[in-house]
Amino acid sequence: VQYKGNVIGNATQATAILSNGNTRIQMALGNVTLTDAGAVNVARQNLISTFSNTVIARNSIIDGVSFEGTRLDGSVGIAATGTASIRINTSGSIDIRNFKVASSGSAANTSILTVEVNGETWTAQGVNDLIGAGTLQFVDAGRQQALQINTTGIANNITNIRTRVIDREDFINALNTGFSRTGSGLNFAVGSTADQSIRVQFGSVTSNTIYGGATIDVNTAVNAAAAGTVIDTALTKVVSLRATVGALQSRFNFASNALQSSIENQDAARATFLDTDVSAESTAYASAQVQLQAGIAVLAQANQLPQAFLKLIQ
Repeated sequence: VQYKGNVIGNATQATAILSNGNTRIQMALGNVTLTDAGAVNVARQNLISTFSNTVIARNSIIDGVSFEGTRLDGSVGIAATGTASIRINTSGSIDIRNFKVASSGSAANTSILTVEVNGETWTAQGVNDLIGAGTLQFVDAGRQQALQINTTGIANNITNIRTRVIDREDFINALNTGFSRTGSGLNFAVGSTADQSIRVQFGSVTSNTIYGGATIDVNTAVNAAAAGTVIDTALTKVVSLRATVGALQSRFNFASNALQSSIENQDAARATFLDTDVSAESTAYASAQVQLQAGIAVLAQANQLPQAFLKLIQ
C-alpha cells in the first residue's frame, strides 16, 4: 500500500481499486481523510494493518490440456477458453500432477479425489459418480485456491467412477495424461507410431520461480529464519527439477537401447535373407515337394489295402 500524488484540500476515498492489468482488487475503505501528509501517513499505516493478511489470487486458464487418445477424449472445455482453469495465490509456473482417488465413496456421489499443485495436495470432495454431471473442482486446505476441470462432452465415455473400477482407473489415467501435456514442451518420437514418444518439459528455473518471488534478508533473526525457509523451498524445487532431468535421461537411454536392439535384429534378419542360397533352397524345396507327394501316394495305396483284403475273403 503506497500513497502517490499530491493532496489538495480535504479529500476522502470510500473505495480503492488496485489493478495491474491481470488482477483487480476492490476494497471498501470507509472514509479515509487525506487532508495533509500526516493524515495520509496515518491512513496508510491503518490500511497496511487492516490488509496485512489479505490473500490475492489470480485466475487463469490452463493451456494445453489434451485428453486425446484417452477415455476423456471429446471433452470440449469451457466454451472456447479451455478445459481447465485455476485460482492460485502464487505467481510463476504451475505444476499439476499426480491425480489420485483418495476414496471411492460408500454412497452415491461421495468419491474423493486429490491432485498435487506445486507440491501441495488439493482435494475434490463429493465427486459425482457420472463425471459429466458437473464440473470437477479441487481446492487447497484453506479453500482459497481452486482447480476447476470442465467435463462437458464426456458423459457418454465414463459410466460410473465409483462402482466401476475400469472407469475410475481410466479417468485418473486420463487426467494425468491430459495435464502432463500442459505448458511448453517437446515431444520426441522414439518409435514407429505417434504414441511412441517422450515429452520433454521442465518447470521454470528462473530465480523468481525458484525463490517464489521472495526477497532474502538476513538483517534480523526473524528475516534470517524466513530466508532459511525460502532457501529450503528453493533447494527442494531444484532437487525436483534435477530428478525430472534424471528421469528423462533414463527414459531416453532405455528408448535408445530398445531402438538399437531393434536395429540389430532387423540387420540380422536382412543379412540372413540376403545370404540365402536361392539355388540350393529351390532344389531343397522341389525335393521336399516330391517327397511329400510320394508320401501321399503311398498313404493312399495303404488305405486301399483293407478293402482289397475284404474282397479276397468274400
